[in-house]
Amino acid sequence: LDIWKPAEHNGTFRGNQLAFVGAKEAIKLNIELNLNNEVQRKGEIVKEIIEKEILPIDSKLTYRGIGLIWGIDFSNFENEGLSKIVANKCFEKGLIIERAGRKDVVLKILPPLIIKDEELINGLNIIKEAIKEVLN
Repeated sequence: LDIWKPAEHNGTFRGNQLAFVGAKEAIKLNIELNLNNEVQRKGEIVKEIIEKEILPIDSKLTYRGIGLIWGIDFSNFENEGLSKIVANKCFEKGLIIERAGRKDVVLKILPPLIIKDEELINGLNIIKEAIKEVLN
């Protein structure tokens, strides 16, 4: 059993050894970085900035999200292209952001789970400034 013939180590009915090692390391990193709690904490930062700084820009803006998966919804605006204009403005300011939802009217906020607080806040500030510039 210790010596495999060519191609005996793989197949659709066996596990993928590389995937096992990768999964083990991902679990280990999750524990070391206290990732679950950190994602919740960073999610609160996102929620607070959206509620206190972004939503007051215009009463038609809505949002939803949890953890580090958020969306700012522009569907209440007559101009269906606003989210694209905001995304382009973010790009000009150094932030790549995607759109989602029906007619792509939602700005997706999906930062890396290991993002640093200052990078997260900087990205949210770019979004805020872009929205201000487009809506005002």
